[in-house]
Formats: sequence, C-alpha cells, structure tokens
Amino acid sequence: MTRPRSATHGFLTATINDVAARAGVSKRTVSRVMNEQPNITADTRDRVMQAVERLGYKPNPAARRLASGKSHLIGLFHSVCTPPDAELVEQLASAMASERYRLLVCSNDHRSANAAEEFAALARVVPIDGAILCAPLSEQLVFGTAFHAQMIPCVRIGPTTGLHSISSDDRGAAGQMTRYLASLGHRRIGFVCGPMGHDSVQQRRQGFLEELQIAGLPIDPRIILSGADTFDSGVECGRRFLSDVAQRPTAIFASTDTMAAGVLRAAHEFGIAVPAALSVAGFGDQPIASQAWPALTTVRPPVRALAVRAAALLLELLHGASADSSQSPVLSAQIVLRNSTGLARGIGAGAGQDGPDEVP
Repeated sequence: MTRPRSATHGFLTATINDVAARAGVSKRTVSRVMNEQPNITADTRDRVMQAVERLGYKPNPAARRLASGKSHLIGLFHSVCTPPDAELVEQLASAMASERYRLLVCSNDHRSANAAEEFAALARVVPIDGAILCAPLSEQLVFGTAFHAQMIPCVRIGPTTGLHSISSDDRGAAGQMTRYLASLGHRRIGFVCGPMGHDSVQQRRQGFLEELQIAGLPIDPRIILSGADTFDSGVECGRRFLSDVAQRPTAIFASTDTMAAGVLRAAHEFGIAVPAALSVAGFGDQPIASQAWPALTTVRPPVRALAVRAAALLLELLHGASADSSQSPVLSAQIVLRNSTGLARGIGAGAGQDGPDEVP
C-alpha cells in the first residue's frame, strides 16, 4: 500500500487517521495502543501495530505531549559551579530510558541574589514531568519548593534529609578521611571548605571535628578556613595556611576536590613537596582529582547507588505512588588513596601511594 500523495510535495507522512483507517479502529484506540494503556485486546493491539509498521507512522511528540499532558522529560538540575558527576548522569539517563523518559540537564547559579525567583521561572517554562536536584541546589528547600508549586514530582540528591531525598553520609566520610590522615601521624590537620551555609559543608566539617576529638588532636579556630567552592578559593586558603610557618599544618583536607587542587597549587608556589612535607586530600572524586599532580587522595561518593535510588523514587512518584515519608537509607562513601598523602614528617619516608586504592 502506498501513502497518500501531495500534488506539490510528493509522499505525505502517515497520520494517526491513516493508521486508524487501516486498522479499522478509532483514532482514540490508536492513541491508547501507542501510549501502552491497559484494557486493549491482543487482536486490536496487533492490528494497530501492523498498521503502524506498514505505514511507517511516527507519532508527533508535540501532539502526544498535548494529548497526554506529559513531555516524558526529566529535568536534572545542578549549580553552574558544581557540574553533575558524569556517572550520575549516565546512570540516571539509563534508568529513565527504561521507562521511556529522557533526561534534560539544566543549570542554575545558586549564588545569584535572584536565584530563587529565576528557578521558579525556570520550573514554570521547562516542560518536564519530574525533577532531580543535585547538591548544592538540593540543600536549599526554596529550589524544591519551585517544583512543588507546579505539582512536579521532585527528588533531591546529596547530604540532605526529609521527604523525597536520597542521602549520602558526608559526615561519616569526612570523619573516615580525617581518621586516615591521623593514622599517618599527622597531628595538625587543616580543613578547607566552601560556604558554611551548605549542608554538605556543615556535615563534612562536623565529621572532621568529631574525628579530631576522638583522636585527641588539638582543635582551634585556625585549623578551619572557609571560602567559595572554587579552585581560586582553594589556592587562597592554601596560601593562608602555608604562609604561617609556625602553625603550618602537615596535612590539609579540603571539602571538595576543586579546592584541594587549589591547595596543591599553593603548595607548589611555596616549594612544599607533596606528600613528603604536606599531605593533601579532597572530597568528591571528580575528574580533577586524578588529573591533578600529584593525584589526589579523596572521598568517592556512592554515585551509582545514589542514581539508582533517585531514579526509582522519582519513577514511583511519576506513577502516582504515595512514596514513604520515612528517611531513605544513608549511603556510605569510600576513600580512594592516591599520591597526595603520605606519612607525616619525622614518621618515615613521605612517599604517597603508588596508585589508586580504595578503603571501604
């Protein structure tokens, strides 16, 4: 069977009306079959799909969106200063594709004075069925509220608590890293972190301080420096630590890999060998951690598990399930040992690790 012809444009694209006529059913039935709705007999479904194949019918996405009220798009929102982990995006996209959803990655600058208003406007105009928020956006309720106001299901990923959140144990991971540095003989450990208003920063700082107390190490305000979560801020904090020779730490733990790389830069400027004279550790296992020199010992978040749980929770919400309001299990991270950490001066040879290793 040939398709209808146009006098001026040759063959026309098959329409839903053509499929309905060939299958001997109504247009509404064709729509129900294409949208995989229940209560369709096997015979009717077969006739419709045979007609679709013979005619080469391709549903119009815009028309389907108007008819169903769904876009089959999921928005993954992150801050411009913290791009999402590539593995996280890959895992979320794969999980959503299994349910015929596509992932739309969007950015917003959470540091802007008008961030909340801009985000609310974005939520109104971006045609999505559901949203996933990455840290630090997920740490500020105002961003999730923008989607709730539009009746858009929203899941938050990161060191967050509450309904519809998938959490990682940043506090425990920071404590584990601090404990590892102390095990190398470091007695004065500095901590470099981003803005204190972020939950992730607070949790990592708390884990750091708790472990210092357990280890019986000295705690004073001078061992913690706070700045922006940027490379340049890491450089500046590193310079401040290293310029005070009398109080110079033998190890510096940064709350992000980006800031840790900045500390490495400062150490190079001062001619301080890493890890022979200074150990440096980060958090996040971002690409810069393995690209820096020397490669950074860091905390690897449970990215795959976070993505799998976030996708499953959002799909439940999209399917109309009433998600359990109880807190989701907190997921543990791992320490990845590389070349930027070694024994404290005077303890032994200050060589770092020969290659990446993991501490469960």
